[in-house]
Amino acid sequence: MGCDTLPYPQTLLPLLMRPKTKAGFRASKTAPRWWRLRLQISGWLEDPFASFLQDQGIAGVEIETEESQGISVLVAYVESAESLYGLEGALRGYKCSLEDLFGRSVHCHWTVEPLKDEDWREAWKRYFRVNRVSQRFVVKPPWETYEVQGHEVVLDIDPGQAFGTGLHASTRLCLQGIEEILENPRLPHPRTGLDVGTGTGILAIAMARVGLEQVVAIDPDPEAIEAAQHNVSLNDVSERVRIRRIPVEGLREGEFDLVVANLTGPILRRSSHVLRRRLSPNGILLVSGFLEEEVEAVERPFLRRGLKLLERRSDEMWCALWMKCGG
Repeated sequence: MGCDTLPYPQTLLPLLMRPKTKAGFRASKTAPRWWRLRLQISGWLEDPFASFLQDQGIAGVEIETEESQGISVLVAYVESAESLYGLEGALRGYKCSLEDLFGRSVHCHWTVEPLKDEDWREAWKRYFRVNRVSQRFVVKPPWETYEVQGHEVVLDIDPGQAFGTGLHASTRLCLQGIEEILENPRLPHPRTGLDVGTGTGILAIAMARVGLEQVVAIDPDPEAIEAAQHNVSLNDVSERVRIRRIPVEGLREGEFDLVVANLTGPILRRSSHVLRRRLSPNGILLVSGFLEEEVEAVERPFLRRGLKLLERRSDEMWCALWMKCGG
């Protein structure tokens, strides 16, 4: 079984064959919410496939030990049957792109199975451990213990069903950028911050923990808002972080010294005018969530709006840009 045919189990097929309403697939009270996808791939493509799945909105990706010589297994957790259905074309297209790029066959087989909500929570615990993401920031789940050393800043993050654990390269780039911007004596020290697309709230929490006085975190996803509120309380920064359920386009007020947006290339390009207006006169913008080949397309609309490029950073295939208002 290869990538040309999606190997849905019999329990999934009836869900996908239901007639659609204007809003999409009809809901089923008995349908499982989460699915486990096991993807067998060529071992040399572990990192590209893991990053690809996360870019598709997959909440968690686990790399298992190799089943056989040259073959690795990625375990991913996908919300809803229709999300799995949409993933088929994306996986097939990505497989073909890699084969064109490298001029060789790519092994790609997968299976899916329904997952109970309580199993999802336990799955996170198997591979979300203490994770150092920068010189100072250490990210850990609340069920792990860790002894703080020196000037470390430990962020307790319970992922719930939102994005942002520090495992993804774009999140690491943002955390590293926040730390370095705050420690750079040549840059104005920010007092206020904005986290656009907050997910678990990890970036807003990080800004508050390293000294920003007031941080606003926004996200249109109600589950992200719930996760962010929980994590803000968990990290004891409720007095500094305010969470709002709105999309980036809905933010029409306020100026901030540091704006962080870990989104996608297309969203960043479309939102460049909104993000620019939210910067204070000497404000700094930190954006990530896009691939190396998107860098110029992402930075172009911001530079046209008068921002100055300070830094380009990369981690694996992912990139981040630091930009600044003024001279």
